[in-house]
This record gives sequence, structure tokens and C-alpha cells, in this order.
Amino acid sequence: MKWPDAISIKQIALAFITGLLVLMSLIGGFAAYQTREVTRSLEQHNQNAAASELTSAVQRLLRQTDDQAANLAGWDETRQQLVLPEYYSYWRDQRVYESGMLPSHFVRVALYAPSGLLLAPSPAKNSHRAGWPTKREPPFCIMPSRFTSTNDIKPCLATA
Repeated sequence: MKWPDAISIKQIALAFITGLLVLMSLIGGFAAYQTREVTRSLEQHNQNAAASELTSAVQRLLRQTDDQAANLAGWDETRQQLVLPEYYSYWRDQRVYESGMLPSHFVRVALYAPSGLLLAPSPAKNSHRAGWPTKREPPFCIMPSRFTSTNDIKPCLATA
């Protein structure tokens, strides 16, 4: 094979342009790869931040609910409803909200006897379960038969 004696400027320019195009393609590919990695990392970070925020909010809500359950369980009027439930409907629908024990945005509150049944029937507009379908203790559990100390009332949460 015979090599040409002189390489023309056209051939040199073509080789240079081809080399530049290959180099630019490699740089573009690397930039696209880095962009995808940064995007993926940012999405992962956002998901982790959202999960952390959700966990924090749920923990705060559970703490607030536990505090409210303990306050309601320790309230003398709550104990009175368990001993003499004649005014339970009034207490449940009016008194517990008027006293400020629970914020008004809570729609329902109910007390259940240790047997798991409602102390009194619930109105149709705010129907509560007549009993608990599982063996979990109902919210604001009051377990012993005497109501003399704060240890007798055990606040608890139940999820259906």
C-alpha cells in the first residue's frame, strides 16, 4: 500500500474536527451521567427528608394524643362518668369540649367500660363503635373497679 507523500490540509482539518466531535461527545455523555446522578441523589435526599418529617409529625401527634388521653383520664368528671354514667351523653357531647379538655376540632370522644362496650349509646350523627372488635384496650381505658387514685385510670390508644 502506498502512502500519499503529503497530507492535505483538508484531511488534517477533517481529523481535527472528528477528534473534537468525539471529545465533545464524551464530555456531553459525562455531563449527562453526572446530571442524572445529581438528580437521583437529590430525589433520594428529598425522600429521606420527607420520611423524617413525617416520622417527626407522627411522633409529635402521638405525644399530644397521649398527653390529652392522660389529661382526660385524670379528670374527675371522667371518673364520675364511669361511676355514675347518667349524664354521660351530656358529658360526651358538651362538657368535655366546653371545659377545654379536648380542642373543639376533635369530633368524637367516647368512654368504654372495661368490658369493651360503650358507656351509653352514641347519637347517629357521631356514631361510635358499640364495642371493640379486637382484644386491644379502648382509648382512655379505665380498668380497675375502684377509682381512688390516678393509677386507676390508664390512658391508652387503639387503632382499628
